[in-house]
Amino acid sequence: MNIRTLRTVLLIQSIEESDRGGEILPLTDREDATREAARKIPAAGVAQASQLSVEGERFVGRRAEDLLGRVRGRSPVVDHVLAIAQGTTWFPRTVLLLAVVLGIGLSFLEGRHGISLFAYPLVGLAAWNVLAYLRLRSPRRFSGRWYQRSIGRSVDALLKHSELFSVALSAALKRFVSEWTGVARPLLSEKANGLLHFAALLVALGFVAGLYLRGVDAALPPWLFYSLLALIVIPRSILAVASVIKVARLSYRVALPRSLVDYAFRLIAEADSASMRG
Repeated sequence: MNIRTLRTVLLIQSIEESDRGGEILPLTDREDATREAARKIPAAGVAQASQLSVEGERFVGRRAEDLLGRVRGRSPVVDHVLAIAQGTTWFPRTVLLLAVVLGIGLSFLEGRHGISLFAYPLVGLAAWNVLAYLRLRSPRRFSGRWYQRSIGRSVDALLKHSELFSVALSAALKRFVSEWTGVARPLLSEKANGLLHFAALLVALGFVAGLYLRGVDAALPPWLFYSLLALIVIPRSILAVASVIKVARLSYRVALPRSLVDYAFRLIAEADSASMRG
């Protein structure tokens, strides 16, 4: 199951299992969505032993998309929560903006009009990139938990207002975020690593932009200076692009948690039962 479908199914599962009475999502809507999904993708035989087949995943995904459209009409806040769960928060944008500002600021730390080979902004920039690279490549690599926590804090801040309208929806969305950050931990960790790579790259580019405003010390040959910058920028660019590729690969196929598989089997059983009654 791809990451987008998994996110939608987890959201609907959280709502259904937190809202047994149908306050957020009426029971009739759930039954209609099950029948409609079963009509397009027959549920019979889509389960294979303890695993969910591709047809089963499609059945559950189509049903979840149908129900998501109905929830959106009543509670638009779910779109904001889904965006935050995807990582679309103020935090990444702030980190990247601060990286540019830091890079420009580094270029102005030298008092002279220009910069020399051993100026500490240049040496510090190179040292930071080396240390960051070694840290990210070490066996105990960066986990990105701070990135996951930023998602949780953003959702909590959003739900402080939604509780005024629906406490049940707020509880369901909090459960969804908790489940989602657990299932998507490898993906979120790689996104956090990618964010650090891009931030380090923007520090270097901001540093270069600041130097254009100041000029380069004549004591340092331009070819040498730009060669040193290339040693920083090019490897970091490669790592940033590699991180984007890895995120895309992790998003394409995600292992399903056992709780979601059991939930899918219950839906398939209900669809089979309804088709036999029909």
